[in-house]
Order: sequence, then C-alpha cells, then structure tokens
Amino acid sequence: MKKALIGCKGIKNVLTLSLVVVISFSSCKKDEYEKPENLIDEDTMSDILYEIAVFYAAKSLNNKKIKEERFDPKTFIYEQFGVDSAQFANSSVYYASKSNVNIRIYKRVEDRLKLEKERLESESDARKKKDSIDAANKILKKDTTKIQKPSKD
Repeated sequence: MKKALIGCKGIKNVLTLSLVVVISFSSCKKDEYEKPENLIDEDTMSDILYEIAVFYAAKSLNNKKIKEERFDPKTFIYEQFGVDSAQFANSSVYYASKSNVNIRIYKRVEDRLKLEKERLESESDARKKKDSIDAANKILKKDTTKIQKPSKD
C-alpha cells in the first residue's frame, strides 16, 4: 500500500501546480474573460480535474500498463466527459478569471482527494490487521500439528 501513499504526493504536486496556474491567470491585468459558449459547468470541471489528478498520480507510480500503452489520460477523460481540449482550456481560463469560483472548484477536488486517501488508508489498515491475524492463525495451526502425543511405554 506504500505505492498509494506515494501517489498522494503526486496528487499534491498536481494540485499545487494547478493552483499556481490559477493564481497566475487570476493575477493577469484583464479582469474578465468572456464566458465561453460551451463552458463546462463547475461540477463537471471539478470531476475532470479530479480524474486528471488521479491519472497523473497513477502515472507517477510507474504504472507499466499506462506507460506501455502510451495511454493519454487527458484524451480519455475528455472523451469520458464529452469535452475537447479547447473547451477545457477555454473553461479553465474563464474560471481562472473568476478566482472565487475557481477556488471553489479546486477545493472540491482537494476534498474529494482527501476522502479517497482516507478511504485507501483505512482499507490498508484493515488489510494489515487481517493479514496479521491470518499469519498468527497460520503459526498457531503449524504449532499444534507439531505436538506429539505421549508414547505409551
């Protein structure tokens, strides 16, 4: 389960980089960007960013299948949500110009990632306890088979 915890660092790096980009866009001189016709709604944008963070975290774990198949997570995610890269980029710029909305979107992503991390850690702890109990039972079973009955002399 160590790999999942390493993945959390990857997720943290993706979120940090994303927030830097958001701050950079929001500090531009242009106060308002026109609302794109095909704006991705806040909830979907949050879902897309979450999926991107998870995929990049998995990729940072040296996931062979992703690397061998030259899998592009963004293309897969865009298809999954029915958006294209231009629509995503335009929506990202628009939300970046609205810092309160953008912060709200990234807060949702962060909260969701934290919940997933807690769930994975809880599962890991439960699995470790079960493995310890199973190992102890296995040792006990072996020890009882070694006990010999006293011989009748």
